[in-house]
Amino acid sequence: MIKEIRILFCILIFLPCVGFAQSFPVPYDFNYYNKIIDTLYSTHHRIHTSIKGFSLQDTIAQAAFDSVQAISYRPKKSNFIFRKLFNEHLVQFYKKDYALYFDFMPDFQVGKEIAKSSTWLNTRGFQLGGRIGKEIYFHTSFYENQGKFPSYLTDFINRSTVVPGQGYIRSFGKTAFDFSAADGYVSYVPGKYFTFELGHGKNFIGDGYRSLLLSDNTFSYPYAKIITTVGPFKYMNIWTQMQYLNGFHFTDSTAFPKKYSVFQYLDWSINKNFTFGIFENTMIRPRGFDLNFINPIIFLRPVEFSIGNPDKSLLGFTGSYKLAGRYLVYGQLVINEFTASKVFGDPGYWANKQGFQLGIRAFNFLKVAKLNLLAELNTIRPFTYTALNPLISYSHYGQPLGDPLGTNFREFIFIGNYSYKRFELRSQLNFALIGLDNPANPGQSTGGDLFKPYTIRTANEGFFIGSGVRSNFFFADLRASYMLNYKNNLRLEFGYTNRTLNNQLAKQTSNYFNFGIKASFRNFYYDF
Repeated sequence: MIKEIRILFCILIFLPCVGFAQSFPVPYDFNYYNKIIDTLYSTHHRIHTSIKGFSLQDTIAQAAFDSVQAISYRPKKSNFIFRKLFNEHLVQFYKKDYALYFDFMPDFQVGKEIAKSSTWLNTRGFQLGGRIGKEIYFHTSFYENQGKFPSYLTDFINRSTVVPGQGYIRSFGKTAFDFSAADGYVSYVPGKYFTFELGHGKNFIGDGYRSLLLSDNTFSYPYAKIITTVGPFKYMNIWTQMQYLNGFHFTDSTAFPKKYSVFQYLDWSINKNFTFGIFENTMIRPRGFDLNFINPIIFLRPVEFSIGNPDKSLLGFTGSYKLAGRYLVYGQLVINEFTASKVFGDPGYWANKQGFQLGIRAFNFLKVAKLNLLAELNTIRPFTYTALNPLISYSHYGQPLGDPLGTNFREFIFIGNYSYKRFELRSQLNFALIGLDNPANPGQSTGGDLFKPYTIRTANEGFFIGSGVRSNFFFADLRASYMLNYKNNLRLEFGYTNRTLNNQLAKQTSNYFNFGIKASFRNFYYDF
């Protein structure tokens, strides 16, 4: 069998490739999407930018991606290897009835944490995508990894048993980890109104770097999705199965506890400048099949009350406004519980579980092409995202479904990107005030751990951002990269990271450099 697979692979590699002028959805990657930010937020048209990644129905965004992926070296002469390395997919061919592309997706890195040990990452992956007919699209990727991480990430991985956003670990040697991840979906696009999708992956709602409603911070999960586009409205339904890891360890006979979740999001493009969105989530305890949660119409909360439901609900709002053709002001509001008399009359009440985001993005700043800036404030009050039963907390696979800082924090983020031809510089600064639960009192909660039940809170009053172990967080990251191939986002990259977490219990500092060659359309959030 192995021999036959090798023969088939060689045939595909050396098969003469025809022109590949075919659009495919581009998986969400924050930096890659920044390459078309001036198109996304242009005042000349409407794009539902808060739903990532973009579907083929977002024709203007897709055309912008096509123009980016068409960028290629144009030497007088180029051989097969040159074209595959710099200009084309490893395998690509296009027919009237189908299309296919295939890429090897490496991530090979070496690094050094100052005054500590070396770091490294050895990732071998692939992506395969294509089209069947004119209505069925598919994409799959797989990554097998071994890696040794900086000390603060190693501590997190040992506590949580997962690599952030990338899955469950196995030991590799004494200080490294082995882990793998697979994503994929099949989409049916019968016309301009509907997209039906079955997949295993992540989703993101929002216009910022973070999302307080639904981010791609966690590991992948199985989902079914329907996107409906009618006039200025785009409505998304997602049904998922998620897992709760905390306190559980994998065995061959015991699966992680499952839970189910329903997400509904309506985005209204009021005009070419202003958009407004309504979000709802219900986190569902495992039980028998319930038809009530298949209903795709928004606002399930009244249904929950009517059936005596013990599940957890979350409500949110989004908004964005374009300014002067070069700026976008955006925001989010998330509400876990809301009692007006307490919110306005008793701001320290424990059940005031809300959060908000406010940010601004600038593109082609000061009329400098490809200079893009972002400034963002995120605030989440103590106990937000928590539940009576931690199983249905707003989390999946040991991580928050919103901001990776979880709950009980105020965070400022500044990001700058500048691209010149194939070179790119990226800088990021994070400042945060975080309230952590005291590890010396594991049976008590001050609102800083969403994996604890809120019933073990230390009081009913006096909870503000930073309650508990008041901690100051600083994160700085500088990256320089050179793009080799736009088709698979293959690039050389050098980075330096500085992270400090300081509180009355300890001061943790990590400084490290890394260099590598990588290809992926994925976001990993190590800034926590």
